[in-house]
Amino acid sequence: MFKCAALLRASIAGLIGVLAVSCSEGSSNGGGSGPVLVQVVDHPAVGHWMGSVTADDGRQIDCCIQVDAAIDQPTVALTYIPAGAFYSPCTVSEAGDQTITFRFDRGKYDNVYHATLSPDGAELSGSISVPAGSKSFLESGTFRLSRIPRATYVPGAMVFSKGMTGMVGAFTLTITVAQVDDGRWVAEVDVPEQSLNDMPLFNVTESNGVITGSFRVMGPPNVFELTLSEDRQRLTGLWRSAGAPTQLDMPRVR
Repeated sequence: MFKCAALLRASIAGLIGVLAVSCSEGSSNGGGSGPVLVQVVDHPAVGHWMGSVTADDGRQIDCCIQVDAAIDQPTVALTYIPAGAFYSPCTVSEAGDQTITFRFDRGKYDNVYHATLSPDGAELSGSISVPAGSKSFLESGTFRLSRIPRATYVPGAMVFSKGMTGMVGAFTLTITVAQVDDGRWVAEVDVPEQSLNDMPLFNVTESNGVITGSFRVMGPPNVFELTLSEDRQRLTGLWRSAGAPTQLDMPRVR
């Protein structure tokens, strides 16, 4: 279980972003103003990306970026839990054919992310720098992410939820699991009472019917070992963290 609510909020490493790219075109009839035709322009990096940031001091930080096409100016919204940031707006300075550059500035975290899409479209990677004059807690680093869909948006996703009591008091644990077209499993965890929302599980694997995935808090990772019932109406298994393993038996809610 989590040692304390503050530890969860301050040290789960996560990173989620949204990119929007668009163009618009006007038309008129007989000199009057006609309807504005808006075209949403996709960016090659549209999708959900998961991997890690490696800071120059060696720290490894789990991260995920959601890239979407939208209307108007390109926008990025970044979730970075060490900074207490959830979908915080960033400033986009470039959205090229294969690149995205944006700045995240929140408190002691002030960094520019330079992302490049691989030629085969399977990887989003790049570097993190500090703007001149900034005193960012994360000085610089690199990141490497793979395209992995979010469980919530996979057709047929299964949601399981149950109220629980632990060292931090009462809370509701919700786990979403889904199997994508290529057979891989994806999953994410919600604990609203701890400000943990839509946290993807990393390194998800399946073996002999057991789905395993994890996310890292300060210290040992939180590891989930999950088994679906035959009728897929219950999710059972173990949640391993810094304390003793917690038995899970959760009903399906949708």
